[in-house]
Amino acid sequence: MCVALVMTASLALAQDGGGDASTPPRTPACGGLLIVCLICNGLRKQPIGGWLLFFYIQVIVGGVMTAAFAPGIAENLVSPDWESGWLKGMFALSVVPALLAQAAATAAAIAALFARRPVRNPPFHFLPTSAQVLKALQWSLAAWAATSVLSLIVDWMYFQDQLGLSVFASIAPIAWFLYFRSSRRVEMVFETLNWDYARFAPEKLRRK
Repeated sequence: MCVALVMTASLALAQDGGGDASTPPRTPACGGLLIVCLICNGLRKQPIGGWLLFFYIQVIVGGVMTAAFAPGIAENLVSPDWESGWLKGMFALSVVPALLAQAAATAAAIAALFARRPVRNPPFHFLPTSAQVLKALQWSLAAWAATSVLSLIVDWMYFQDQLGLSVFASIAPIAWFLYFRSSRRVEMVFETLNWDYARFAPEKLRRK
């Protein structure tokens, strides 16, 4: 779970636009992250457990933190104090696409929780199936990863004081995109709808 700590720490740092990229997470935050990791590991036999539960915790907490910092971001976008319109546009390019992609990924992730059914059953036949929502989630995660890389490039070119935060911010979306493309748990929970921990990790049960 060490990677998990890094990923969540990256999200916390990335959302804090006023923070210092070289400053490590504070001790209480690290303690909270450790507790989250222990909870996710303890619930690993559940469908929404392990890394998948960690994803949901991170994406929801990240959405709340983003909403908290949104007024400050909006204020920067409309501020007349920019040296040039070009820099202001580059700031918008660095921030807005990634925030919109993050919001889309969060919405798709929450929708996936309520769409775990193989077919359109009445009276909800108009709603998408679980596999369709999963596909939308994978595409939104791809967009989030791509826009995070775009933010990284823009900050490298124009806002190097924010480069460290951009590097941190790009870790989670790229990692989650790869996870949702390759995870057997994701496939069993959202696509085939046949979650069974004994089939998911039979080698771990044999070792017991």
